[in-house]
Formats: sequence, structure tokens, C-alpha cells
Amino acid sequence: MTKETQLIAEFSNRSRVRISPENYTKRVRLFLYAGIALIFLFDLYLLLSSRLTFLNLGVIASSIILGAGVYFFCSLKIKSTVVKGDTLIVKSLSQKNKVASLRSIKNVRTKSLMGIQWTNLKFSLDGRNESILFFGKSSQLPISPEVAIREAVKMSKKRKANLKPGPVSAH
Repeated sequence: MTKETQLIAEFSNRSRVRISPENYTKRVRLFLYAGIALIFLFDLYLLLSSRLTFLNLGVIASSIILGAGVYFFCSLKIKSTVVKGDTLIVKSLSQKNKVASLRSIKNVRTKSLMGIQWTNLKFSLDGRNESILFFGKSSQLPISPEVAIREAVKMSKKRKANLKPGPVSAH
């Protein structure tokens, strides 16, 4: 059984399927904290190694602002994604879960560069459009996240179509 047919079987059984890699939010949070620590160490080195000048203060201030901007962007956009049955479960870095229907997905796009895939997923939740982003190695996942999500949406629409009542005949 190929990985793609195995994934389709898991969608048919309505089991839990990870779209993003395992322990994804923990690794991203650790990476962000390490980045903040590196910026802090760089700023500390710059303060202690040379004289205090406006140029040094400007570099320190801009690195702090840039680091804070990257941190807040990542904490808002980067999330972990799981599909279970007909629902999309999204877990943010702050451990808050959001649950949406697979039919609320508006757009999914995966791009790849040097073995790293990044997927942008747009969906509607409670009348608001949401956008999430997640990264992963191409070799970690059996198939592209875009293909997996599109297959899950297609199967969800089929299941919903099968639940509709057929034509009623009058005898």
C-alpha cells in the first residue's frame, strides 16, 4: 500500500491525520526562543565590546524591533494542523485550539525550496477569514500538505453529498 493510498484510507476511516510534523509547535517555540536569545546576546556583545555610540544604539534598537516583529508575526501565523473526520483542528503556539469544518477551507498553497515546504492555508471561522502558515521538511510527510488537505476536503464533500436524501417518489 503506498503512502498516498494509506492516507486516503485514514481519511475514509475518519481517523486523526497530522498535516504538520509531530511536536511542531514545541519545536517552533524553541526556535523562536533561541532566536530571541541570540539577538539578546548580540546586543549584549555590541554594548560591552565597543564604545557607546548612536550607531551602536541604532543597531541594537533595530535588532530588538526586528526580532520582536518576527516573533509576533510567527506567534500569530505559524500553527499546527490536524484533520480528524470532517474537521480541521488548528493549534497555535499559545496552545489555543480552533476547530473548523473542512468545507470552510478557501485556499491552500504549498511551496517548496531546498527540501523545506511551507504551506499557507486560508479558511473561514465564525465569519472571519483566518490564515495560517506551517513549515516542514519535504521528506517528513508522505505527500504534500496541499494534496492531503485537498483530498480531505474532497472526501468530506463526498460524505456530505451521500447524507442528502434521495428523490422521493409518490406511489
